[in-house]
Amino acid sequence: MAQASRTSHDAIAFAGEIAAVQAILAEGRPMEDVWHHLRAAGFDMIDSKLIAMEATGLSAREAQRAVYLSDAWADMQPAVDRLQNAMIEAALSMGAEVRIDGKRITTLSDLEP
Repeated sequence: MAQASRTSHDAIAFAGEIAAVQAILAEGRPMEDVWHHLRAAGFDMIDSKLIAMEATGLSAREAQRAVYLSDAWADMQPAVDRLQNAMIEAALSMGAEVRIDGKRITTLSDLEP
């Protein structure tokens, strides 16, 4: 329930940016232009993802993947990877079962292609 509230709140708080993103896309410009616009406007990766979800209808997973793989945020990929790895290691050390895209992760080496 808290997630729904946050999304509703975000849609209101980001209404101007959601409209700006929709205008960028209506001009036929690529999603990469959206990521560059949002970053230049001072939004972080999380808020950029939320704005894109509201503006485009992307799922959380689709928006997360798109922002992570974008050129606009490429410099943040190593930091995101380190954070993800630290979270996985912490969860594993507490005995939690970790799954990513349905695949069970037992060590960080399971993440490598």
